[in-house]
Order: sequence, then structure tokens, then C-alpha cells
Amino acid sequence: MIKKILVIFIILGSLSLYNLKIIGRYSKLLELIAVGIMFLILVFHLVYGKQTTNKQHFRAPILLIFLAFILSTFMAYYAFNQSFAISLYEQRDIYFYSMYFVLHILNIDKKDLQKIVIYLGIVYFLAYVAQMIVFPSEIFDVTMRVERGTTRIYLKGSGYAVLAIFLCLQIYYHTLKIRYVLITLICFSTVILFGARSGIFLVVMGVAVQLILSKRIKSKAITYLTVVVAIISFFYFFQDIFSSLESVMNQTKSEGASNVRVLGAKFFLTKFLPNKLSYFTGIGEPNERSPLGQMTKLLSLKHGYYLGDIGIIGNYISYGVLFVISVFWINIKALFIKISPDLQYVKVFFFFFLLIMLPIATGFAESETIAIISILLYLLDKSNLEYLQTMSLDKRLQH
Repeated sequence: MIKKILVIFIILGSLSLYNLKIIGRYSKLLELIAVGIMFLILVFHLVYGKQTTNKQHFRAPILLIFLAFILSTFMAYYAFNQSFAISLYEQRDIYFYSMYFVLHILNIDKKDLQKIVIYLGIVYFLAYVAQMIVFPSEIFDVTMRVERGTTRIYLKGSGYAVLAIFLCLQIYYHTLKIRYVLITLICFSTVILFGARSGIFLVVMGVAVQLILSKRIKSKAITYLTVVVAIISFFYFFQDIFSSLESVMNQTKSEGASNVRVLGAKFFLTKFLPNKLSYFTGIGEPNERSPLGQMTKLLSLKHGYYLGDIGIIGNYISYGVLFVISVFWINIKALFIKISPDLQYVKVFFFFFLLIMLPIATGFAESETIAIISILLYLLDKSNLEYLQTMSLDKRLQH
């Protein structure tokens, strides 16, 4: 029980407990406490613990991320005089990669961890609906705005709702229990309520691919129909992204400018980095109390250039080459690792993460997504062990 409580608290810390308005600045304190708990678990294990039995297939790329973190911290200090203390605080999201090792130390049961994901998906739905009902009053201190007649609430925890969709469908395919379909619909409703067409098409495409991979469809006609749905969703997903980019370009051109994201990416890649070595190390996360943060704030105010708007390029500027290599290493390894059939949804999740990572995603440097990634990587390790044990048993039976 204590293991589950620790994991839940760490996850809620990564979510800053949804930025509840009532707790104000203490939301950041929760994040730091979660980091402190992980640090204590790691130290206690190093001093008193035994070696973990499960093989950690993603140990190397995660350690490489921490190396990238260290190098970028030094570059922030030497190139921009941003103190180590400020960098260590500003880059706190990266600490949540420790959760991967913590999960291995706690050796939490796979089913218990999946239940936690489902519960968090339901909690996100309840929180989102509650905020919609009271809008424009605020329960959560997050960005909220009305776009295209839809109230969009940028509430942390959406990743668990999306993950719960794929997880519950996978469980349903194996158990045929209707309650998992109901939970899937509940979690999917948050994607619809948010109103982003690209998000809806992406989830529909993922569900179609998952259904095909599950081999639950016996009819060839239905299989072909599902493939068509996946292809159409794929087309509309990218069409929506390109349409949005085109509208932005048309708007900015009418104002005598070019696409601000393209210009921002070009500027950060060609003019912002202070020296040749920084193209390898990155420059760290900026903080407004340092010259680096003041420079990036000025760029955002004067030109509209934001590191968070340029996808993985922004991660590269902050953390350098090693970080980007690690990100692709994790994704590709997750796609090809041998696992049991009940965890195929994890591969679907990583496939679509890889799909959106280049143009728009910066989640590999954000605490919420890092915690989800750590959970999924741990589940892949556990599933790989089960797969190898099953294969070994089958070989023995054959002999």
C-alpha cells in the first residue's frame, strides 16, 4: 500500500496537483517535495537496498539525459552567468526521469500501476468538467480561453486521460468487460470537450491502429474499413496542423511578417547560441532572474519567439545534442522491444508521440509527460521480462 501511495504522490507532484488555485504558490512546493521523495528513495536504495531484479532497458538513454542536464547547466553559467542554483531549480522537471529508477526500486505491480493511470484519467475528466461548469470562475490556476466557440482549459493531466483510453481498450479486448468501454468514452470526452480537431483525429487514428494490432477483428471487410479510418484520421490530423500553420502564415504575411515559429526556430538555431560548444551542450532553461532569462523574455515580447513553441528544437536549444539523441533512442527502443500482447497500447502511445514530437511536442522536458514516460518504460521492462519467461517456458515444453 505504501508503494502505491508514494507513486501517487510523485505523480501528483509532477502535475503540481493540477495547479489548484486554492493552494497558490504551494503547487511548486509539491513538485519539489515529490523530487525530494524520489531522491531519498534512490539514496536509501544505494545505501541499504538490494540490486533490482528487473532489467532496466532504458537506463542508458535516461542517464544520458541527466548528463545533458549537467552540461547545459554549466553552459548556462559560463555563457550567461546563470547561477547553478537557479538552473537546478529551473530545470527541475528533468528530475522526474528518476521516477523510472524509483519504480524499479519499489517494484510496484503492473496492474496496480495501470489502475493508477485509469483513476488519474477519471480524475482529469471530473476536474475538467468541474472547471467548465464554473467558467469563467477559476478552480485551477491555468490558461483558459474561448476559441471557435469552445472553452479550452489547459489543465495538467490530459496525458493520463489519453493513456487511459488506450489502456482501457486493451483491457476490454482481453476481458470484454463493458465498464472499460465506458471509462474509454469518459476519457475520450475530454478530448472532444477541448475541441482540438488534430487531437481528436490523433486519438481516433491511434484507436484504429490499436484495434488492428489487437487482432480482434476476424472480418477482412471490417479490417479494411478500420485501416481506411486510420488513414483518413492520419490525413486530417496533419491537414489540421498544416491548415493552422497556413492561417498563421497568412495572418502574419498580411502584417508584413513571416511565420513567427519558423523565424523563431531559425533565430535560436543560427543567432542565439553563444559559442560552438553550446551547439552540443545546449544553454539550459532560462530564468528571468538571470541574463539568459532576460534575453529570452525580451525576444518573446519583441518578436514573439518562444522556445516552447518550436517543438523538439526548443528542447535541443535548452539541453543539446545528447538530449535529442536520448529522446529518439527511448522512442525507437520502446517501439521494438519484445513485450507481451497486453501492453501493445504502450507501443501505440510511443508511435504517436514520435509522430508529433518533431513539429509540436516538447513533453520530454515537462514533468507531467516525463512521469508518464517513466511509467510506460517501467511497464515495458516488466512486460519484456514476462515475454522472455513465457518464451523460455514454451521452449522447455517443446523439449
